[in-house]
Amino acid sequence: MIVALRGSSPQALVAAVLLMSRGRQFAQRIEVHIVGDPAEISPVFGPAVVYSPVLASCGVGQRCGKQGLIIFPGPADAPLMVSVDVDGCGPWFRVDRAGRGEHPATAALARLCREASGERRALGQGVCRAMDARGLPVELSLLDLCLNAPLAPLERAALLQRAAAGLLGGAREPALQHALLPGGPLPDPLPSPLALEDALASIEDGRLEAILARLPTTTRPATRSWLQRAARLAEADVEVAALLTGALSLLTPLCALPREVALPSAGPAAEAVARGLPAALGAIGEAQAAHEGLLATFRLFGGRFVEDDRPAVDLAGAPPPADPLERWRWFAEQAKSAAVEADRLWRHVVDPEA
Repeated sequence: MIVALRGSSPQALVAAVLLMSRGRQFAQRIEVHIVGDPAEISPVFGPAVVYSPVLASCGVGQRCGKQGLIIFPGPADAPLMVSVDVDGCGPWFRVDRAGRGEHPATAALARLCREASGERRALGQGVCRAMDARGLPVELSLLDLCLNAPLAPLERAALLQRAAAGLLGGAREPALQHALLPGGPLPDPLPSPLALEDALASIEDGRLEAILARLPTTTRPATRSWLQRAARLAEADVEVAALLTGALSLLTPLCALPREVALPSAGPAAEAVARGLPAALGAIGEAQAAHEGLLATFRLFGGRFVEDDRPAVDLAGAPPPADPLERWRWFAEQAKSAAVEADRLWRHVVDPEA
């Protein structure tokens, strides 16, 4: 049987690979043609990391572990493009690999720590000391992952723990909430996302003091002093403002959690990305288009491209966006929709009357 497909490059290639793979499993000879020219495929380049069982099953990227996490290498100074949604069907964001920071707070931290002297440098060093004291690696990539991920505040904290353990070589996860005092009233967390106005108001009206009361007396004075100094500079310094709101957005949800309660799971995709972060950060090499693995598998299974003048199943694919992050989302979502189409086509192959 010959099936001709027409659609976007990831959609047509994934549907073709899955259809031919299913045919091989059931001893059904299916030859798939894609209408179009492979030279016109829109490339999608790394570095990137995504949890996508669909793409992993089609031979795309570098497999990381036994799950569906796949990594695409790229230039060393290029930021890592990341999705924490299953199959990449959600927002994508960037994680630093060159010491610059990709979130406003991490970019500010990088610049403040490079100051020759002064209060700005002291604020940056204070964050680094606090991370080290909590057993967290002082890595901008770690903070980028947690601050940029489109997750609830406590899920971000869980992501922070998982990624920190991975960066520390698989060692025991830092139990962040165990650094809090047991018992006592639980304060309300600050709003998320946190605006500078809300952060400054929480200092003035005492809400932040109730949050700091959960910290041990050994760390509370230094934390309070850091926040007061940052608040004093924040209104006139956008970098200090970004660092202040970023630090509070990670700290305050933890202080509102009972010490004995475990952090919630961030979900299978986010957990896999967190554990695979070290491998993704180290995936350095010549940029390779993500579709090349699909193309190789497609041809290995006997698929071929044909002229644009024959009847074909129209998969109604969308055109690729220009923005690199949106293009990765497009690539992943087109692949996911192709898996649904491949199942539909397979049912038609085995039972044309259905």
